[in-house]
Amino acid sequence: MKKILFLLLILLVPINVFAISNAAVSFSAGNQTLLVGGSTNVMVKVSADTSIQGVDFTYSSSGVISITSAKTNFGTNYGSGNRFILASGSAVNSGSTFATFTVKCNSQGTGTISLNNITVSDADSNTVSDSNRSMNITCRVKTQAEIDAENKAREEAEAKAKAEAEEREKVLNDATDAVKLAEENLTDDDYTTALKLVNELPDSDSKTSLLNRLEEVKIQIRIKKAVEEAKAECGNSSSDIVDNCSSKSN
Repeated sequence: MKKILFLLLILLVPINVFAISNAAVSFSAGNQTLLVGGSTNVMVKVSADTSIQGVDFTYSSSGVISITSAKTNFGTNYGSGNRFILASGSAVNSGSTFATFTVKCNSQGTGTISLNNITVSDADSNTVSDSNRSMNITCRVKTQAEIDAENKAREEAEAKAKAEAEEREKVLNDATDAVKLAEENLTDDDYTTALKLVNELPDSDSKTSLLNRLEEVKIQIRIKKAVEEAKAECGNSSSDIVDNCSSKSN
């Protein structure tokens, strides 16, 4: 009977055979060498032999770097100041990123980001400690070759922008000259040529103005054609139009 009761107790009492026994915290940085004034993200990853429920550590920076922001990737941070006490609502897989720091280079040299007093816990509040961790960040200034390359790229960009602006101005001037010619000659060919050039312009107030002028040219061409047709029927001079047409009507 006692053996049966003992077996029942074993079955009824939950035993976590997967309690956390070791854990390791590691850093992962977007870039460990930065220009002065630049920033990078440093991720804090936690690995363990079981799922992770919480992480507790303090962080600091030294040397020529500073931590400009610190955020949690899982759960809630119950710590304050430079202490993280992270507790997740559900178990998190080993190897997950628990925190992300933004690190900035303030001057040339080397800086260090450090984690201390590291404790990792599982879902049953079992805990294990890890050694202090640190990562060095190198901060440098631009080399002369980099400065020269940047200056060259800037000069090329400025030259390209200038050439593009000059080309836009030339295209606009060509279209404007074509509209002027159409206004002077009042011919279908000049009107068609001008309209084609204006339509190729990018949308702008200048394009709208030229199109309005061409609308007036189109009207004037129609009037000119009507006058010429009237001349052909009623006489060769404008003064003859009324007289000849009047005599024909009589």
